[in-house]
Amino acid sequence: MHEIEIKEFGPLKDVTLPVKDLMLFIGPQASGKSTISKWIYLFKSFKDIVAKQLRKDVVSVEETRSNMARRFVSSVIKSFGPIILDAEDYLARYTYKSDMFIDFVHGAAGFSKNMVYSLNEIIRKREAIGKDFAEIDGRLKTELSSVEISSLREERQQYLNQLEKEVEELFDDHTIPIYIPAGRSFVTVAAEQILKISLDALDYLMSEHIGRITVNKSLFTNSPDKVVTFQESLTGEKAYRAEIDYVIKQMYKILKGEYRYTNSGERIYFEEGRKYIPLQYASSGQQETLWILNILFLIVLKKQKVFLVIEEPEAHLYPVAQKDLVELIAFVMNHTGSQVLITTHSPYILTAFNNLIYAGNIGKDKNKAAKVSEIIDKTLWVDINKTGVHFIDEGKTRDIISEKHNIIDAAEIDKVSDMLNERFDKLYDLDD
Repeated sequence: MHEIEIKEFGPLKDVTLPVKDLMLFIGPQASGKSTISKWIYLFKSFKDIVAKQLRKDVVSVEETRSNMARRFVSSVIKSFGPIILDAEDYLARYTYKSDMFIDFVHGAAGFSKNMVYSLNEIIRKREAIGKDFAEIDGRLKTELSSVEISSLREERQQYLNQLEKEVEELFDDHTIPIYIPAGRSFVTVAAEQILKISLDALDYLMSEHIGRITVNKSLFTNSPDKVVTFQESLTGEKAYRAEIDYVIKQMYKILKGEYRYTNSGERIYFEEGRKYIPLQYASSGQQETLWILNILFLIVLKKQKVFLVIEEPEAHLYPVAQKDLVELIAFVMNHTGSQVLITTHSPYILTAFNNLIYAGNIGKDKNKAAKVSEIIDKTLWVDINKTGVHFIDEGKTRDIISEKHNIIDAAEIDKVSDMLNERFDKLYDLDD
């Protein structure tokens, strides 16, 4: 199991956590929830840096490995800003396997001996197939039929696909990392305008998010059903129709409409497509949630296994919609075998997940599973053994899963309500 360790960085003093399939972070603002999330995301994204570097020709093993390290350092600096270079005596360590880890200290990345050895080995494999690539590229320059050209390109791609599989095995990670940051509503309606100006003023993760929106919005020129049909014709594979239908139904329920990208602008259609509202005039809840929903839809449609970070999914959402969104996230996580990390301030988000955890606990009893499914569908159950729920404050984390009941500690969820009720009771007593 992957593990993150952070010491003396930003608001965090001493944090060590296993990286589980579902992670929920709650705590006061500026306590370090996003800081932990960013570090985990950046470390898990390193394998993609390695894979991309292996697509290029190898000059030397040392230079290729150094380029990988430089790209990783650049992504960290762009994500955290000057604090990375100015701070002293901090440590961020991510362990992928036993004795295979990366340390980030004083603006530089350090690889463990096992990591260096493993990277060198896979770079040498890429170096070895370079001769095969050269031969293929040479043959592509000769007069060939379209079938022969297609065959050679496919052969070249197979080499790279095999290398990428070995990279995933090396890092014990088969997920695609996706980060959905807070402050989405402005980006949702202004992504194209921001691109026309510059992404340099934004942090790395927000820039990635804007890029993802820009690339994918053109897929939504039609209704979700037609998007599914187009994807099937494009790939030649049948979509998981029942699962897709559930996602589309939940999307409409949460968004209160259907998103379209048209020549006249972005719109949300409602009343079965008879009416619409331009996206810039949609509610803040719709703007905040839109690309969470679209990305969840695309994950299922494209059959992706992802590591998905969502900051504050509850933003501007009515509590019932928060519950519906949690259930959709759990459904996608279970269906695709993905990992999800959520930062939140919302007791409704925690309570909604707690119900799914509790259903999973009780559902392990075969005699009760059918009855539980009548209350909460089995596709939404959450495995407590693959879940970490942490309260973050004063530089440290605290596990808030009750050892006795194997669910999120109700006292943590109800703490603010209890405080408010206590004050109300005192006022009520005075009013007698």
